[in-house]
Amino acid sequence: MSHFVCVVDRRGSSLEYAAGVLSVRTPDAPVWRIGTGQLGLLVVHGRVDADSTVWRGLADAGVAVALTGGRHGDDIAWLGAGLSTTGALRHRQHLAHASPPQRLEHARWVLEQKLLAASEQLNDGWLASPDGARRAIQRALGTLVFCRDIDSLTGIEGAAAAAWFASMAASLDACWGFTGRNRRPPRDPLNALLSYGYALATSDALAAVQRLGFDPAIGFLHELYPGRNALALDAVECLRPLVDSVVLPLLQSELTPADFSHHAQQGCRMGKRARLALIEAWSAARERSAMPRLSRWVHTLRLRLGDIEAAAEPTHD
Repeated sequence: MSHFVCVVDRRGSSLEYAAGVLSVRTPDAPVWRIGTGQLGLLVVHGRVDADSTVWRGLADAGVAVALTGGRHGDDIAWLGAGLSTTGALRHRQHLAHASPPQRLEHARWVLEQKLLAASEQLNDGWLASPDGARRAIQRALGTLVFCRDIDSLTGIEGAAAAAWFASMAASLDACWGFTGRNRRPPRDPLNALLSYGYALATSDALAAVQRLGFDPAIGFLHELYPGRNALALDAVECLRPLVDSVVLPLLQSELTPADFSHHAQQGCRMGKRARLALIEAWSAARERSAMPRLSRWVHTLRLRLGDIEAAAEPTHD
């Protein structure tokens, strides 16, 4: 079953929720309605009128919500459901995090899944010069087993990421000014698109880990930190290469420098055309590849933590 991405970005829009149906009202347009069973991701840009029943209904239905347009223009906040009744699973998750050997083993698996996803993504031909990235990934996969702490894993990840982004830079016209990953704020169009795309993917990751009953704050590769959904950040790692493969072609064929603006304090910001182009491209990729990949990830983690009930559940609906 297809799950749609709904974007609400018109000034004066309002949302209503009742009996499993989201209603979107926009100026000078008919009311648009969709059942939450068909809705995969709601992106709200800017201000809309909505009361608490909307957010509660979407959370209970497991619909990922991304609220964009914050202080820096393209900031994203995520909303998700509260923790379910799977207390035993969360207890095992907490115990695994508290055990250094177990945490290291799960963190190694998280990074392995990212590297395997990156290797798979290279086969799609979206990079002009993938050889450097491919060699770095193979080196990283070969050294994971020798890591004895989290810092060693992040060092391996950093080296592979540097080669990966260097391959992306080599595939992009120099007029875009991309020399590597930067953020907060992003300083060039590709980094602005990457940050926004990763945030959209994290909305799905947060919804997925909460829907299955995990504690989103307790990750393995990412450190526990107030206000951070560390497990959602772990989960989104397997989607980052897919986001990259969606973003780069937008600058190669569809978008122009006029679709971005530059500010001394806020860095590079996307215009509406760039934002909608990314959301449209990500919508197609999430349905085709991202959601099945994410579903396998959370399902496998449940099995790794000893949740025998997960073995009977489908990996993607």
